[in-house]
Amino acid sequence: MLLLLVALTLLQDYLRSVVQHSAFYFSESFLFSSFWWLLMPGLYTQYLYMQYNKQPTFFTWLMMMILPAMIHMLLYPALVWMLSMLCLDHVFAYKQTFRFALSEYTYLLLLMYSIPLVIFHFYTKRKVIAQANSIKTNPDSSPAWLQSILVSEGYTRKNIAVEAISHMTANPPYINIYIGSQKSLHAGTLRSIASQLEPTIFIRVHRSAIVNIHQVVSYTTRLNGDYDLHMKNNSTLRVSRNYAAAFKSLYQKTHPLTAK
Repeated sequence: MLLLLVALTLLQDYLRSVVQHSAFYFSESFLFSSFWWLLMPGLYTQYLYMQYNKQPTFFTWLMMMILPAMIHMLLYPALVWMLSMLCLDHVFAYKQTFRFALSEYTYLLLLMYSIPLVIFHFYTKRKVIAQANSIKTNPDSSPAWLQSILVSEGYTRKNIAVEAISHMTANPPYINIYIGSQKSLHAGTLRSIASQLEPTIFIRVHRSAIVNIHQVVSYTTRLNGDYDLHMKNNSTLRVSRNYAAAFKSLYQKTHPLTAK
């Protein structure tokens, strides 16, 4: 970027000399292109400050745009004066270069120190939003699955551990929660609670039933695509053909074959 800006400055000076039928001095043109040399450290300083100050106020924004431009404007004539004194026969006075820069580069400085700042802020904001959405839609490998659930037993309400549940069945507007042979009620629907249960333990086997895979003793085919589940609490549940493939896959993973 820096080389491109310097090259464009040299080309502009050359074309101006051709149009005006004046002499073109490469050394002087290259010297005055040092205006762009200061842009890189200026923008990098802005970048570091943006990284440090994550939530700038309006006044801070204004200062981050104006202050670097002012410093740039003051340093540029000093750089031209020093380089001309060291490398050229003619020394360019500080005031002369400062007036030239003030008339030629003021608007460019304001644009150069404001547009990248706005773009960087916009990009950072979009990145933060994207990360937040990613966290919502793509939870990590160890999400906080439901650990306990509030149930009713007559006039008593209590929390029970989810891992102790044998299975759940629909009983609108409630859910039947089974722990062993004991049944409790929970206000809700199977659809709403299914998304909160760990999928490696609880699986839907019917539109009206969810089972704890560790509580399944065996299953028997009905020869029509459906199956009967035999639970540890001696319950028998039906596995619908629509859920059979997913159930058998999980059952095989949690009940691997063993041999002596």
